[in-house]
Amino acid sequence: MNLSEEQIKEIEEYSGLFFSVHDIAVIMELDADLFRKEVKDFGSVAYNAFKRGRLLAEAKVRKGVIDLATSGSGPAQTIALRFIEDSKIDDLKR
Repeated sequence: MNLSEEQIKEIEEYSGLFFSVHDIAVIMELDADLFRKEVKDFGSVAYNAFKRGRLLAEAKVRKGVIDLATSGSGPAQTIALRFIEDSKIDDLKR
């Protein structure tokens, strides 16, 4: 699949809004089956754009949670501690 720079940016934007692969294909008028194959191809341009969008959006949410946690929010502190523990476990796996 040959994607333009504009399409790559759109994939990143829509995945960051947590649209599904299928929904992004519909919005962008792409062949859904072909797009799904591209996104599943680890390291492809489509995969990287999709993953980058999701990760950047998740980072924004995590930052908000950490900001709330450091301001004293009990529920946010619980979530932040879960982030910390999950990252420690993940670090040990690699």
